[in-house]
Amino acid sequence: MLKCGKIRFKKFIFLIKSLFLGGTTTVLEMFSQSGILTLLGMGVVFFFLIIMILAMIALHAVVHALKWDTEPAGEQPVAAPSPSVSVPAEDSGAVVAAIAAVLKDKKAL
Repeated sequence: MLKCGKIRFKKFIFLIKSLFLGGTTTVLEMFSQSGILTLLGMGVVFFFLIIMILAMIALHAVVHALKWDTEPAGEQPVAAPSPSVSVPAEDSGAVVAAIAAVLKDKKAL
């Protein structure tokens, strides 16, 4: 088993040397190098995502500890004023008729 590990290590060193020092490589070696590069890239991205999640958790803790996540007692958020437009009764009948016509056309399809 130890010998198998040494062979794998030697192959890995050979791949790294051929990657950085150049030379002729076979298709199998190129696929091996591309697989290693792909795994290293995914590892870097995964590592960055973990660091970003930890930073967001730490930022949440800081904001919560400093009580920046609550509104001050004197300043309550004001709701936006609603438009006070009244619709005459005769217009609502026209709207109902238009909706009924659209539904009738949709059922015909």
